[in-house]
Amino acid sequence: MGTDYLDIWYLHMKNDPAEVTDDLLEAQRIAKAAGKIRFAGVSTHFNMDRVLRHLAKQGQTDVALTTYNFAMRSVAADMNRNTAAPKTDMTALVREARESGMGIIVMKTLAGGTTRVQRGDRLYGAVPESLVKRLGQPGAPLAAIKWALRNPSVDTAIVCMTDHDQLQENLRAMSEPYTEHDETLLSEQLARIGPIYCRMCGTCNGVCAKGVPVRTCFGS
Repeated sequence: MGTDYLDIWYLHMKNDPAEVTDDLLEAQRIAKAAGKIRFAGVSTHFNMDRVLRHLAKQGQTDVALTTYNFAMRSVAADMNRNTAAPKTDMTALVREARESGMGIIVMKTLAGGTTRVQRGDRLYGAVPESLVKRLGQPGAPLAAIKWALRNPSVDTAIVCMTDHDQLQENLRAMSEPYTEHDETLLSEQLARIGPIYCRMCGTCNGVCAKGVPVRTCFGS
């Protein structure tokens, strides 16, 4: 890789506390002591409440990479908007994890996007135009990033960019305040994607009588 050390080594996609094993944590301790990594990290895509609280209790993880976006508003706020919401207040959870001493990096901040659809990814079907129309809304990506970054417990966000226009939009998200107009855009976007966006809250786990992994199917 052309480097003597890694800034962060993530134990990737650990979605249950049991997956963060003592052996993995020991490997990170050894790598850190040897100067091979600067920080020990864990990434979690769902069941974030259980995983982040476990990491905070363990006290060994320097950085957590977690799913976090406007579709995970607090339960009370979402009830006022008559939209489905996860049981966990992710904003409060992120604050709790940050206060434990972990750095917080957030991902999936756009709650879906259109780049892969527009470039013809077959995962989204042979005629992607209708999906682009449902997911795409001018100004929504900018507002979504601003929504995530306005949380003072968020240290940074991982956001995809494929051209210079998106780069400029991402830079704007770091310098512009979150406004009432942004809130209106995201409320409209949430109503639009509500039935089709998986919030990775784990609520559907174990629901299917035939044992189909519903969340995994949605995520695929």
